[in-house]
Amino acid sequence: MSMRITTTIISLIFLCCHASYSQTSESAPDDKIRMHELLTQKDYMPECCRYFYNFEHLAPGLYHDNQSDSILNIIEFIKNECGHADDLEITRILLLADQGRFDDSLIDSSTIGLILGYRWTLWRMAFCGFGSIYGRYLDRDSISDNFIRFNIDLGRKVASNADIAPAGRMIGLICSGEADSAFIRIQSPEFAGTKLRYNYDEYVERVRNRFRAKGNVCFSVGSWIPSGNIRLLGNHPEIGGQLGAEWKKWRGDLDINLRFVSAKHKYLVDSLGYPVYTKKYFGLNFGIDVGRKVYDRGAFSTDLFLGIGNELIYSISVAGDPKEYVWHNSVGLSIGLRHRFFYDPGRRYYIGSIIRLSSVNYDNPHGTDLSGSALSILLMWGGNFRQDLSEHFREINYKGSWRD
Repeated sequence: MSMRITTTIISLIFLCCHASYSQTSESAPDDKIRMHELLTQKDYMPECCRYFYNFEHLAPGLYHDNQSDSILNIIEFIKNECGHADDLEITRILLLADQGRFDDSLIDSSTIGLILGYRWTLWRMAFCGFGSIYGRYLDRDSISDNFIRFNIDLGRKVASNADIAPAGRMIGLICSGEADSAFIRIQSPEFAGTKLRYNYDEYVERVRNRFRAKGNVCFSVGSWIPSGNIRLLGNHPEIGGQLGAEWKKWRGDLDINLRFVSAKHKYLVDSLGYPVYTKKYFGLNFGIDVGRKVYDRGAFSTDLFLGIGNELIYSISVAGDPKEYVWHNSVGLSIGLRHRFFYDPGRRYYIGSIIRLSSVNYDNPHGTDLSGSALSILLMWGGNFRQDLSEHFREINYKGSWRD
């Protein structure tokens, strides 16, 4: 593009803006032809981009010249020509609130998403600039930056006006950059039953439904109490944990548990064909549980579960080349009950207990019969996690329960 053409385009833009600012007593043209002339310049960018670019240039001046109705007319024109635009919708709501025309009809299921999109725009302006938003690189002190600052100032004005409805003031507070404070207030009893609170809760539910599965991790400590032929092994302390996922009604976890301390009585094992009596004991269990929640409300959750696992006992080691370790294996089923109490306001972290009854039959050829059952009683501490869900709730400063 030659220097002459570039100079001509810049001159046209300047003349357009100057003419608009000078007509303080006139409203913006209603006629589509004049509206097109007002918003359109030469083709150095796509048509709708030109509309947005020139509107953002003109809007602050029109507002300062008391032409809010002109801004609303232009927004309606651009919406008809180019479709919905979040930033322009934010400006429309703020202008109507500023004119005392805010009501609940301006709030719908898209409001919270609209606000979050605008919040991202504020973040981008603060940390990233607007770069190539118009198809070319702009300086940090760009027209779009100035337009966002105009919306911020307008939001502050709306938020501080006691004559505006509380919902309108909250939107003004969010648009002024105070989203966290506004979202906390929206969750307060002051907004209970309002349309804004209803749509906030509706957005929370949509997020929760989108991320139904949550990770689970916990650590446990307790006691392993054998019965039957393995009673001679005696009780053993047990430590372990779970890692898995849970849904609204179901959960599945991988369990790993360790047991230690010597056996209560000696038992016979076979070592390279020789019978050996020992009290040495180290137990390891790893398996999978599948549970169905029978109660899951508020701070409490209880589930019944079935599990299948592999039990191992390490009894002795025999010197040699190589050194031999004697392990006794058992694959068995278990059934149990898990109960949890979620103690934090977000219902993410819990303490609880597990009662598990397992059948075992340790492999011990030519040695003591090591079959029977075992009862595990465990105390546990853990929490749910879901990074995507956590990030979405953090965006709206959600202080309620993950689970309700």
